[in-house]
Amino acid sequence: MRLRTSVAELTPYSPGKKYPGAVKLSSNENPLGPSPAAIAAVRDSATKIHLYPDGSGGALRAKLASCRGCAPEQIVFGNGSDEIMVFCAGAYIEPGDTAVGADITFSQYRFATTLFGGRYRAIALIDGVHDLNRMLAAIDETTRLVYLCNPNNPTGTYRSHDDMVAFLSMVPSDVLVVLDEAYAEYADAPNFPRSAELLESFSNLIVLRTFSKIYGMAALRVGYGIGSADIIADLTRVKQPFNVNGVALAAAEAALDDAGFVRKSIEFTRTGKRRFCEQLTAEGFEFYPSQANFICVHTGVPAEVAYTRILESGVTVRALTSFGLPNAIRVTIGDEKSLDRVINSLCSLRESR
Repeated sequence: MRLRTSVAELTPYSPGKKYPGAVKLSSNENPLGPSPAAIAAVRDSATKIHLYPDGSGGALRAKLASCRGCAPEQIVFGNGSDEIMVFCAGAYIEPGDTAVGADITFSQYRFATTLFGGRYRAIALIDGVHDLNRMLAAIDETTRLVYLCNPNNPTGTYRSHDDMVAFLSMVPSDVLVVLDEAYAEYADAPNFPRSAELLESFSNLIVLRTFSKIYGMAALRVGYGIGSADIIADLTRVKQPFNVNGVALAAAEAALDDAGFVRKSIEFTRTGKRRFCEQLTAEGFEFYPSQANFICVHTGVPAEVAYTRILESGVTVRALTSFGLPNAIRVTIGDEKSLDRVINSLCSLRESR
């Protein structure tokens, strides 16, 4: 068998590690679990698993459209928002075309581009933040997509609403900007982008959201994109007919109604993040200010060394070597006890050097 050249260039995704008995703070999952309403919906839908799901996700689409202030035909669902990234590349990337994105960011942007024979132009971050000027300069006649993760994974940094307006105003209208807002619900910066307004102003924009983070449904794999009806129609051409299962659709619909759970998750994260950052600052560790549910910490030692020491305390974090940060870790905001173990492990590692 002859493997396609572009596929041979791909590296399989490396997820956050699990370890028996350890608290997992390596994958940015919601430590509170899923909404009780979502759990009830999963139980109720179990009797219907012999039926194919609604391929259009009609009920969830209508509810989301009402929540997000858009038309139902402006929404597409994916088996996780990363599948929608593949839709974008599948719809618009020809072999030899390019996509522009950051160098230290979510790996699936490069994956989706390369999968269809495209070339990913990786632009270096500035102090952990997207360099929008250099990204604009990298766009040429071969560019079809621009990927922006905001807040950025793994740094947690963001660009403001005015930054995004200025950037989008300069992007050619035939280049699709994929704004990945997987962590946007956690953001509390007053100038964080108002993506609904951006969508009204720019027809070459799609905004991605997910039920994996704030809604605690990572195992069910439900993501969605909001864009112009024309873009969504294009993406639907490359979508599998039943890509999101019926149990997941039912759980997502129920989760949307549980505003109390979302508020609880936000407050838990903000309180824990504030405390953790205060501890890091007091101990002299550098980290990026984060608008997400995680903190990127500069350890001063190889990331795998820090990972191993923290694992010995019963907690897994994400070593960021594969992201391009060989001396940094990403720590999901969890319970106080687990975060204290991370701090204590980092301090003991520093003292042993």
